[in-house]
Amino acid sequence: MAYPTSQAQIQCPQCQQPMTVTVQQVIDVGTEPTLRDRLLRGRLNVARCPRCNIGGALAMPLIYHDPAHDLLLAYVPHEMNLPMSEEEKEIGRLTNMVLDHTPAEKRKAYLLNPTRVMTHEGLLEKIMEAEGVSPEQVRKQNEKIRLVMQMAQAVGNETKLAALIEENKEVIDYNFLLLITMTMQQAGETHDEATVERYGTLRETIITQLDLKADQVPSLGLEEPMNGLIEALLATPQDELEPAVAANRPLLDYNFFLHLSQRAEQSSGEEKAALLALRGQLVEITERMDRLAQQAIERAATQLNELLRAEDIDAKIQEMYHEFDEAFLVVLSANVEQARTQKRDDIVEALTTIYTRVIKAMETRLRPELRAMNHLLRMESSAERKERLRKELRTYNPAGFIEMIEAIAGDLEDAGGADPAVLERLYTIADEAREIASSDLEFVPPTESLFGGENKGDTPQIILP
Repeated sequence: MAYPTSQAQIQCPQCQQPMTVTVQQVIDVGTEPTLRDRLLRGRLNVARCPRCNIGGALAMPLIYHDPAHDLLLAYVPHEMNLPMSEEEKEIGRLTNMVLDHTPAEKRKAYLLNPTRVMTHEGLLEKIMEAEGVSPEQVRKQNEKIRLVMQMAQAVGNETKLAALIEENKEVIDYNFLLLITMTMQQAGETHDEATVERYGTLRETIITQLDLKADQVPSLGLEEPMNGLIEALLATPQDELEPAVAANRPLLDYNFFLHLSQRAEQSSGEEKAALLALRGQLVEITERMDRLAQQAIERAATQLNELLRAEDIDAKIQEMYHEFDEAFLVVLSANVEQARTQKRDDIVEALTTIYTRVIKAMETRLRPELRAMNHLLRMESSAERKERLRKELRTYNPAGFIEMIEAIAGDLEDAGGADPAVLERLYTIADEAREIASSDLEFVPPTESLFGGENKGDTPQIILP
């Protein structure tokens, strides 16, 4: 059973607007594993003023429980200025909640004596330490990350960069260069060419200035994943090859085909024949997919022009909504951004109206629980949202519904570029759902997922407002 949440009455430090927020003071990752991720992301117990939009973390006593590591941590922020007697009282109250929620046969001695941590950073360090990462490792890694960023900012200023490298040459080791290499790889995956170029220049400058040997420098790591993908595609049955190519299309770029050709040239016999045959199939499939993608973009542009010329937009959307797909939304969003750049407010307004109405029509194709979540996302009033949540949580598995919301929020955050307001609203809805589930409803353990299918990690399609 989940721990109950509570309501806190706070006042905005900027505009003094009073507000009520949902807080989670017991973080038990054995009961709700998603809470650990939210704590580490800084997404737990945060508030944002509805009037001036100032937001931040709330200072409050916390208990963190990780039964897998026999870990019970207590944290009371200094800024609360609580007398020692009040601190002990709060820690005792929260510790008793953990004991009450733990079956008698699973209670251990550590539950009677929580470890006190003095700072929020110390809390996170203890959590990481329990998972095998020492505080010293965390500190050193953070220092290296800051230095890498400082050096990257100096790229373009040869004198400054050379001085930074010379001053810090004692800490520039294999792992330091690995941070730079990983940054390049991650940027490459998102097609951030500017970052790849900046960190590539930094990497080469360090190697040249310090005269590093090959065994002192981590490989850019392109060959190994490319070879792994080649082997996987070679082993794929013919009737499954096209779906496999579609799933890996972003990886099948110029560098991949160049590597595949080079590997074929260096091979012989049956291996060479298989590699050349694979290359021919991949070229044919990717060219066909690219043609279809281009046709989809052109079709989407035609659809958008039809909507813009329509006298009755709503009627036209109802006539065409079954044709709308991801390509249409991409074209529509691109046109909105172009109109904003050109300061064509009239076009922005027209396109935004179309976007809103198309999204509403497309929602009818979503699974019921995703339609419910999209509806909740658009509700500004917390009271109205909670009323709707009570209804939804009696329809769906409460634990599964909360898991779905937090998983989608986490995936959006990991992907980058998500609207911070949407992320915050998703986490707020999850908190409100947890509050209702723990107080108004019998909370169902997360034994099944709302995602469906065998792959529970797949995030379902969601249409954000």
